[in-house]
Amino acid sequence: MTKTFARSSQFLVFGFLSLFISVGIANAKTGHIRTADGTKIHYQDIGTGSPILLIPGWLMTGAVWKLQITELAKKYRVIAVDPRGQGASDKPRTGYLPEDRARDYQELVDKLKLKKPLMVGWSTGAGELLRYVEQFGDDNIGGLVLVDGLISRTHNPEIISTLELLLITFQRDRSAATEAFLKFLTKKPQTEDAIAMLKADALKTPTDAAVVILRDEIELIDFSESFKKIKKPVVFAYTPQLQKNADYLKEQLGDRVQLHRFANAGHALFIDDPKKFNQLLDETIGSYVN
Repeated sequence: MTKTFARSSQFLVFGFLSLFISVGIANAKTGHIRTADGTKIHYQDIGTGSPILLIPGWLMTGAVWKLQITELAKKYRVIAVDPRGQGASDKPRTGYLPEDRARDYQELVDKLKLKKPLMVGWSTGAGELLRYVEQFGDDNIGGLVLVDGLISRTHNPEIISTLELLLITFQRDRSAATEAFLKFLTKKPQTEDAIAMLKADALKTPTDAAVVILRDEIELIDFSESFKKIKKPVVFAYTPQLQKNADYLKEQLGDRVQLHRFANAGHALFIDDPKKFNQLLDETIGSYVN
């Protein structure tokens, strides 16, 4: 199984690099950093210009941002990371709290010498970026884009209940629960091949780590300290099911946040509506880059 996943990762990396070369994108490469605790964090680094750091959600890899990478890397330097425990990154026994993974991103920003990156976090990645700001502030970043992530535990209790049920079913039958979760991500039907590739990537995360990451998203939702430290532009891109979370975030941040509702998209709204999402990232960078 390990050899199969390794071959799959090598094929995916080669396929991505070939794609970038074919569309004329310069400086396409993959690599990794080693964090302070020795964990290897894998990333793709494509294009030149103002940096964008893309952080995927639960179980996903940087490859989930394909529709952003291929377009935005024509104009910007795009870095797509496999978080700790996911994809081609190491799977240590510890370090899966949101603040732990946020420290990984800080080390990545530092070691790649990213200047004022636009930090984009989807789902669990959104909460991890808020933990980033809580620990490090936002002086060294350009802005934040939080993508359909839970911001409050109390404002959408029905979603919390759904995630708690997912956690239970995931531990009983991981394969079936993972496939059901992947089909839930988009409103637009995906091909069986696309679902199979996403599932192969998702199954690379050890079950214990996957449970910890999702459980902490459910239980550790209190970003009051993060809100106090936010000075840079924040964008919240969300689907209708998170309208109450969006309203709450507006109450907390006021003019510091812009809300962008994706009315006809699923949780992976950047897959369902890549044109709108990519334009949003482009406009967000344009708001702070000369």
